[in-house]
Amino acid sequence: MFTSSPARTWIAPLFDELVTRHGVVGASLAVLDGDDIHTFATGIANLRTGHAVTPETLFMVGSTTKSFTATLVLQLVEEGRVDLDLPLSRYVAAPIDESITPRQLLSHTSGLDNGPYSNHGRGDDAVSRYVDSLTGIPPISPPGERFSYSNAGFVILGRLVEQVTGLDWDTALRTRLLHPGGLEMTFTLPEMAAAHAIAIGHERPAEGSAVPGTAWAMAAGRAMGPTGSTLTATAADLVRFARLHMDGGGVVSKAVAGMMRVPHARLPAGSVMAQGWGLGLLFEEWQMDGQPVRVFGHTGHNEHIGSFLRFLPQSRAAAALVFNSPGDAGLFHDLFSRLFSELYGVHKPPPWHTVEPGLELDLSRYAGVYRRHGMKLTLRVEADGLLADVEGSWALQLYAGRRFRPASPSAFGSGLAARYTVASPEGTLAPELVFDGFDAGGRPCYVYTSVFAARRE
Repeated sequence: MFTSSPARTWIAPLFDELVTRHGVVGASLAVLDGDDIHTFATGIANLRTGHAVTPETLFMVGSTTKSFTATLVLQLVEEGRVDLDLPLSRYVAAPIDESITPRQLLSHTSGLDNGPYSNHGRGDDAVSRYVDSLTGIPPISPPGERFSYSNAGFVILGRLVEQVTGLDWDTALRTRLLHPGGLEMTFTLPEMAAAHAIAIGHERPAEGSAVPGTAWAMAAGRAMGPTGSTLTATAADLVRFARLHMDGGGVVSKAVAGMMRVPHARLPAGSVMAQGWGLGLLFEEWQMDGQPVRVFGHTGHNEHIGSFLRFLPQSRAAAALVFNSPGDAGLFHDLFSRLFSELYGVHKPPPWHTVEPGLELDLSRYAGVYRRHGMKLTLRVEADGLLADVEGSWALQLYAGRRFRPASPSAFGSGLAARYTVASPEGTLAPELVFDGFDAGGRPCYVYTSVFAARRE
């Protein structure tokens, strides 16, 4: 515990300094100290109104919602109402490979494409309508073959919750987890959040200052709620959620918490956003007392607003960061490196790789066209790197025109900051493209942008 130590006194000024350094408009932080949660806030929640961020300000948490949805599914498993290894078709009628299981969806090993970001209205049937719309979307890979992050897969899991409980996903989450778990500042619908102070996302043009965003979420409506399009929370409530998982009692039993933390998938060599996945939780491999430890949690983005949650059960350590503009990747690394090291003795590795000395690759083997739903990434050789052209994906427009150089045979970076990466020091590269599935000729069959896989044509 650090309540009575001088350690806490440096957190607020450090937080202010780092938020300013990374150009984040506003952010809030929560840190677990025994049973106490310390909160910090800085910056502006909404540049239109000038309202300041406070610890009670709600932020959209994006894909961190997936850990909530996964908790609901594992509750149903513990109750004997869902079997993780039976075909999904036992519970949900979905236009996907009938052999896919709930376990594969939870661990992102189903082979499903990431899927569309589409709006299917405000009705209680929105999740069902989204699932029905997936007809004709080709898979990234066969079920069980590899990790491939899928937002569509978690909407399907939300539909599973609806089918088994007889409740819409929003109601199921509120009645089975939020309310009994004491998460009083977490809301599934905008009309619920509207009674409280809310942060909005801000864009940062290539040139100029940050400006308020114009949309509430990537996909309006309720259809993508289970995967992260609607949930808002305070940083403190995210830490309370982690505490439920670490304490392993009550609404989140030890069995449920344990199942979610069992590793099920490894990410390709070179990935730094996470090294692997359990059931609805990512894990990163950090260091404590010279030994590797797995730190669990999730990261979420919804347009330019989102969250980072990390916790280490064996040390009962947890922290959550919520933010509302670009600059979050660097802020997360600098802030959590310092917090976890000084408060908990856990050391976060840097999010970049040292360029392998003397590395020489035939870059023509990497060039080509890679696709996933709504995205076409074309890579061509230019000088000592790969030049990127992007069609469709708004999230990857920063990649267009960048030259990516290799740090290893699988990891390539531009050296610049991007949506999920930071600017890297001389002699290192933060991976923005990670190649995998190399054939006998040394040609990769897949490229990952962050955790999203695209298949070579």
